[in-house]
Amino acid sequence: MNKLTTLFTAALLPLAALAQDPAPAGVPAAPQVEIKDEQVKEIASYTIGYSMAKQLSQDETAIDKEIVLEALNNELAGKEPKFSEGEMEAAMRKFQEQQRETAIAKIKTEGETFLKDNATNGNVVVTKSGLQYTVETLGEGEKPTATDKVTVHYTGTLINGQVFDSSRQRNQPASFPLNGVIPGWTEGLQLMPVGSKFRFFIPSDIAYGERGSRDPRSGRYTIPPHSMLIFDVELISID
Repeated sequence: MNKLTTLFTAALLPLAALAQDPAPAGVPAAPQVEIKDEQVKEIASYTIGYSMAKQLSQDETAIDKEIVLEALNNELAGKEPKFSEGEMEAAMRKFQEQQRETAIAKIKTEGETFLKDNATNGNVVVTKSGLQYTVETLGEGEKPTATDKVTVHYTGTLINGQVFDSSRQRNQPASFPLNGVIPGWTEGLQLMPVGSKFRFFIPSDIAYGERGSRDPRSGRYTIPPHSMLIFDVELISID
């Protein structure tokens, strides 16, 4: 894979897609379809064009379809490219950055709009920091302080409902110092008596902000930059 192909492929991956879950395990394979030998070239050629168009159509405003077709026809006809390798590489790097900035701006705007609308819900409490929460169950135990270590069960989701982390799915409660987590958690859990279940709506500036969070193994975003987060939290104990 040459440098231009790598840049092209990366530029067509919207930032939000980096946070999508892989296909779930155990999904049955698609049924086998019999293709006649004389159909292989035609269908494979169509599939290549279809796949390219599918990628490009993810954001039709970002590209000029006529110029894409011009480039395909020129290359297939063996003509010299319209632009130099250096120009194309520089343009693709800028294009990739523009796509990233657009995706991040969309995520940020969606989060801000959600929080603004959510604040009008009569069950939602909004703190000075912008943290929002609802009380699902109010426990009768003590409330932790910022220097306490706590044990909780939680599920964290993005605005689209995608789960990015869950102690419940692992069936293993999490324990940590309250001053060692994101500010939204440090603040929110101090509002919870032991035995409580709260839902937190955490603005990005008291969550992971502009840096987001990546899977350390794959480098893929699990939480894209500027994401507003939703957590269902049960405070089990103060340790």
